[in-house]
Amino acid sequence: MQNRSTLRLNILALVIVPVVFQIVLLVTLSNLLTQADIELERAVRAQKITEGINSISKQMYDAFFMFSAEKHDELITKEAMEPIIVKFRKTYDDLESLTAGDEHSHSMIVKSMIAANRSVQLMEILRGSLDRDGRTIEARAFRRPYWFELRKQTKAILTPEFLNLRREEAQVAESAPLIQKGIREKIQIVAWSIGILLAGFVSFQAFYLTRKIADKIARLRDNTLRLASNVPLHPVLTDNDDLSQLDQVFHKMAQELQSAARKERALLDNARDFICSIDAAGKFVEVNPASELLLGYKPDELLGSHLIDFLAANDVAAVLASFDKIQQSAEFATTFDTQLTRKNGTIIDVTCSAQFSPEEKLTFCVFHDTTEKKAAERLRQEVVAMVTHDLRTPLGTVNNVFDFLHRGQLGELNDKGQRFVESGLRNTSRMMRLINDLLDIEKIKSGNFEIDCDDVEVRDLLKGCADLYATTATAQNIKLVVDDTDAIVWGDHDKLLRLLSNLVGNAIKFTPEGGQISLSAEQKDDTVRLSVKDTGPGIPKDKLENVFERYLQIDGEHKSSGSGLGLAICKMFADAHGGRIWVESEEGKGAEFCVALPAGKGRKAD
Repeated sequence: MQNRSTLRLNILALVIVPVVFQIVLLVTLSNLLTQADIELERAVRAQKITEGINSISKQMYDAFFMFSAEKHDELITKEAMEPIIVKFRKTYDDLESLTAGDEHSHSMIVKSMIAANRSVQLMEILRGSLDRDGRTIEARAFRRPYWFELRKQTKAILTPEFLNLRREEAQVAESAPLIQKGIREKIQIVAWSIGILLAGFVSFQAFYLTRKIADKIARLRDNTLRLASNVPLHPVLTDNDDLSQLDQVFHKMAQELQSAARKERALLDNARDFICSIDAAGKFVEVNPASELLLGYKPDELLGSHLIDFLAANDVAAVLASFDKIQQSAEFATTFDTQLTRKNGTIIDVTCSAQFSPEEKLTFCVFHDTTEKKAAERLRQEVVAMVTHDLRTPLGTVNNVFDFLHRGQLGELNDKGQRFVESGLRNTSRMMRLINDLLDIEKIKSGNFEIDCDDVEVRDLLKGCADLYATTATAQNIKLVVDDTDAIVWGDHDKLLRLLSNLVGNAIKFTPEGGQISLSAEQKDDTVRLSVKDTGPGIPKDKLENVFERYLQIDGEHKSSGSGLGLAICKMFADAHGGRIWVESEEGKGAEFCVALPAGKGRKAD
């Protein structure tokens, strides 16, 4: 696989290469400066060696001059010679130290120093003889061999090699400035060369990267505009740098967005619900093809027209108020029912779900046709009303006849007849309760259910309910326990008595023989809590949340003995009073139904 430089590597090179150039420059300059220091030290050393040899030459000539012909007696004294000898020896020590690293030069210095030491000894002998013997013929004869040896030692000190060393070191000292000048020129050349190379590389790399990055960024920016304008994008970049990879990802994203847009459009085009968007002026901005199915208008016919033109006359104000509310609460969708006029003039019922978008200043709506559902609902209400009305009147007559027979007002019956009459009375009463339950449910659903609220003493409700079921409870050997209370609730006496009666009747149905049902009330603050507690089998945990649904019956021995509407009626009555109802139960340990109602105005909280 071919390796391609990425944008990251190019930027890294832009940083690293100058650093490398600077390191090279520093190393080169350091080497040249070190070389310059070495040359300087070498020049200083050569200068000192030259000066040392010159000093020795001068001292030797001065000493030789002092002792020659013995004409300068006043100079040949111990005090006059001592500084010369000390300086003589110090100069040799310095030369020996300066040539310690050069074996050839060091050996010549050592040879010269040996000869110089011998010359010093000869001078001491000559000076001593002059002081001791004077200038007699015998003294001169004694000193003559020493004079010859001193002359010989002088030549041994200033040998041609020794003097040649002086010339060589002098040349080194003289050439040092030229060498240092050359080093300085090299430093300038290296610094300028690396500076020019570095500037050229950085400029080229910066221009290359800027051009490359700018072109690709411009292409990405243009692609975003093309995507927003639904125009084909530029061909995808095939390089392996980061911006090219970003362009490749952008193309994939664009493909996904286009695919999602196609699916969304297909979903809208094939939806059976009428979906549209409406601007602030109430005009249709976008409409799906379902408009023709719902209203008979094609989408092109609706675009630019006002929604208000298609509303039923009596719904205009309510719909406009709903749209104002939707725009004020943009975070939540609102659902409302209304009516629309079709192209053929017929009116249809619809449910509208709408939500406002502050960013686009549009309201998005979904209209669902509920005409058939509304018609079925109205038909159901008519049928229920008709059936319950037509059944309740003759059923009431039959119930009265059974009641007359049961009380003996139409004559005495034998035991068998009495049993038939009691069975008929129970069944007709049960049918009457079922019809009343159905009527109440329909009234509550239609909003026509009315309650006549007033202060109601809870003691009367509990006692009345217990009296109503006393005979039934005694027959099943169930004990009814009613707690005394002074609580007062705010509600409809008849509706609350019926609510409690349904709860007690339900408890009797599930309480076994020998069981107990307790009726109690407790007031706390502005709420009165009524309780009907039994010792029956209890309610399974998974049924507690659904126990108040219509037609729901708990599995058990008495499953088929009721209509499944009693507890649903209780919940509707509790809700109608502004209260709530719930059940607390543990399977096998009975159940307790609780109703919380507003406290009456004539009773303060305990």
